Amino acid sequence: MEEASPWQLCPLDDQALLASSVEIYASLYQQLLQRGDWDNQLIPSYNPVIPIVTHSFRHREGWRIFLLLTPWMLTRLLLPMRDPGLSLPNQQQKDTLMLLGPLLEVDLLGQRQKAHLQYHPLLGHYLIQPLIQSLHKYSDADAVLSAWSTIVDTRDTLIRQHDRHCKWQQDVSRREMFSGLLRPRPHQSPTLSGV
Repeated sequence: MEEASPWQLCPLDDQALLASSVEIYASLYQQLLQRGDWDNQLIPSYNPVIPIVTHSFRHREGWRIFLLLTPWMLTRLLLPMRDPGLSLPNQQQKDTLMLLGPLLEVDLLGQRQKAHLQYHPLLGHYLIQPLIQSLHKYSDADAVLSAWSTIVDTRDTLIRQHDRHCKWQQDVSRREMFSGLLRPRPHQSPTLSGV
């Protein structure tokens, strides 16, 4: 008899996933503001002019991958489309969304990577990889995404100089950099614009 997977997969279609991600993280942001967690320095600093938006959605080797920009970080979300065969830590709560869940080292898309395990009832289990965590110096979403593209360019130059190859990282980062960088982002929380 086959054992049931501990991973809860996201049942939403792609568009609903993106819209729900914005709503979920907007709600988390409001909860943290109301509780005063930012003021107590329990969590990283935030920039209230940065909106909550998704960017660069794609499917890759059984994962749905996209960037999520919030007032406190730019991160990559990875949602499995089938059981990824990864063990879930026992302490992973199924009722609370954390800013950063337990850190896992996983073989992901052909490489050993680090990612934080997350859970939300609508999104299921998923992984996040923080990319930029200090957003206080950025004036808007485009400034953050431009900074990320500069990081990608610098990393790619160093890889070429050292004759190393990181095919997955180059492919994912290039798509993030060029996929709609200057186009409007449809999955922005209307209630948090300018917040």
